Amino acid sequence: MSDGDVLSVGRRMGEQIWGKERFGRMEDSGKEMHPAFWDIALTAWSLFDRAELEPRIRSLCLVAALTVMGRTEELAIHTFGALNNGATPQEIEEAIVQTAPYGGLPTSRAALITAKKCFDKYQPKR
Repeated sequence: MSDGDVLSVGRRMGEQIWGKERFGRMEDSGKEMHPAFWDIALTAWSLFDRAELEPRIRSLCLVAALTVMGRTEELAIHTFGALNNGATPQEIEEAIVQTAPYGGLPTSRAALITAKKCFDKYQPKR
């Protein structure tokens, strides 16, 4: 797959995960930070198109990874993406709880607080 194809797939997956409206705001913000940063983000999102794992599972993996890293700001973004990809609040909470022995209780606690705030604010993609 060429670089252009990867970016196109990443854009398509980003719109699918977050909806065109939210994705458009993310794109404006990402390009403003740095064009290369935005290309890296699109490349990462292109992974959601791989057939080996469905997007819901990929989102739950991201929730777990971001929890262990203590990246609650990014976790909020990907909590919305996980919900849009069909994950339930209970599955997201379980992915976070699963990380407690590995990332620590304080990290998992912060992630649960972040996720629950997202559940309260969640509106399906548009």
